[in-house]
Amino acid sequence: MHKVKGFLLALQFLTRIRIGLKNSPQSEELTKATFYFPLVGFIIGLLLFFMAYLGKELFQFQPLTVAAMILATEIFITGGLHLDGFIDSCDGIFSGRESARILEIMRDSRVGAMGVLYLALLLLGKWALLYELLVVSQDPLPYYILILMPFVGRWAMTYVILAYPYARPEGLGQPFKQSLPKRTFLLISGYCVVLLLILTVPLRFSTALAPGMRSVGAWLTVALGLALLTCLGVKIGANRIHRRLGGHTGDTYGAINELTEVIFLGGFLFLSALLG
Repeated sequence: MHKVKGFLLALQFLTRIRIGLKNSPQSEELTKATFYFPLVGFIIGLLLFFMAYLGKELFQFQPLTVAAMILATEIFITGGLHLDGFIDSCDGIFSGRESARILEIMRDSRVGAMGVLYLALLLLGKWALLYELLVVSQDPLPYYILILMPFVGRWAMTYVILAYPYARPEGLGQPFKQSLPKRTFLLISGYCVVLLLILTVPLRFSTALAPGMRSVGAWLTVALGLALLTCLGVKIGANRIHRRLGGHTGDTYGAINELTEVIFLGGFLFLSALLG
C-alpha cells in the first residue's frame, strides 16, 4: 500500500493528473515518491507517443505540426513544472551574483530577462529536435525515443536528488531527498534498465526498421553511445550548478530534467547521423 501511495504521490507531483489523495503527504512519503520519478516519466512518454501517433499516422499532419503537438502535450501534462524551475535557475545562475543572492533571485516569483531568453531557446531547440526526429528517423524509432525522453529526464532528476546536497535549509524539493539512501539510485537504475530491455525487444525485431538497425552491434553502439553522451551531459550540468550554488534546489531539479531531454534528443540525432 505504501508503494502504491509513493507512486501516486510522484504522479500527482510531476503531472497534472490528480488522484484525489485525501491526506496531506508526510515528508517520508514524499521521499519514497522519488523512487517512482522515472516510472512517471515513462507514463508521460506513452502519452507523447500517443499524441505523435495521432498526429502523424491518423491525421497525417506535417512533422513541424506534430513536433509542436508533442511539445505542447508535454507542457500541458506537466503543467510547466520543470520549465518553471528552468526559468528560475537561468534567472539566478546567469545573474553573475554570489550563491546566496542567486538563491534569492531564484525564489523571486518575477521572471527576469535571462529566464525568458533561455526559455525561448530551450523550447525552440526542443521543437527543432523533435521535428528532426520525426523527419530523419524511420518508424517506429521516433515513437521509441519519445517514450524514453521524459523517462531519461526523470531518471536524471533522481540522480541529482540523490548525489548532491540540497542548497537550502528548506524548500519544495527537499522532502524528496530527505533521509533517502544513495543505494536507492542503484535500485532505480535497475528497474529502469529492465524496463528499457522490455521496450527494446519488440522494437529491435520490427520489420519497419532498416536491416542494419536490427543487428545487435548497431543497438549496442547506439545505446552505449547515447547513454554515455546523456550521462556526461547530466554530470557536467549538475556539477556546474553545484559549484555555483553549493548544491541543488527544486528549481535546478527541473532544469536538469529539461536539459537532459534536449541532450538525449540531440545525442540520438547526432549518433544517427554519425552512424548513417
